[in-house]
Amino acid sequence: MGRPKKPATAKRREGNPGKRKLAGTVAVKLEKPPPLPAGLKPKGKELWHKVTAHLVALGRLSAVDLEAVRVLCDTWQLYHDLARYGNISNALFKTKSGYMQEHPGWRMRQKAADRLEKLWRKFGLTPLDRVGLDIQLGGDEDEDEDFERKR
Repeated sequence: MGRPKKPATAKRREGNPGKRKLAGTVAVKLEKPPPLPAGLKPKGKELWHKVTAHLVALGRLSAVDLEAVRVLCDTWQLYHDLARYGNISNALFKTKSGYMQEHPGWRMRQKAADRLEKLWRKFGLTPLDRVGLDIQLGGDEDEDEDFERKR
């Protein structure tokens, strides 16, 4: 799979040591959370408000990102709609011929979970990806200072 591409802003900050041409266009950051798009279901609406507010606060959301956030919210809703297949007792069923078979809903839920994980990574919504994108949450500075003092 390889190492993820470093953002152009990070390359500019480091002085572009490879001297390669950097991306010239920069997306305009949104100053406030965007309005809720039509057609989102309840769980998707909750996630929309939560994620867009978080990304705007970090300065990481632009207008071109909104469709990807919409896909994230729709996938989150699908994942919750398929929640009844989350436990193992609903994951398998007996066919007419008597064989045990995996329920299609179980597989769909697993695929939705995989898509969610990939989308969360794209937006830096997992702890490891926040480190990779150089995103610090409130309170992280105190932990760093405590660590340095103890050394």
